[in-house]
Amino acid sequence: IYFTGWCDNLEPIWNKTSLLVHPSLHEGVPNIIMEALGRGVPVIASDIPEHRELLEEDELLFALDDPDSLALMLKRLSKDSLMLKRTALLCSERREKLTFDWAELACQAATGPLE
Repeated sequence: IYFTGWCDNLEPIWNKTSLLVHPSLHEGVPNIIMEALGRGVPVIASDIPEHRELLEEDELLFALDDPDSLALMLKRLSKDSLMLKRTALLCSERREKLTFDWAELACQAATGPLE
């Protein structure tokens, strides 16, 4: 685990990242979670409405008022390769659902109403 603080350029870090842990109390739309999903990095996050909207699955969320639940989740992820693979699969499914093509949406908007 590396605590880097603020980084202007995350590109060198993404290739070495096996899991993003995002323990936030309040968020808008957390770009870092979307970036991680887009790069195929599994994510676990605190169970707040903004994270739940992006991740949806209970297995990817932990309670902020119970630090032991996060510790247990991290311990299990570090020792259980099947659990880490399941987390990665759930995140991959979320990435697919959240992916869209701006050009395709622009064409649809130009030719008719959006669905």
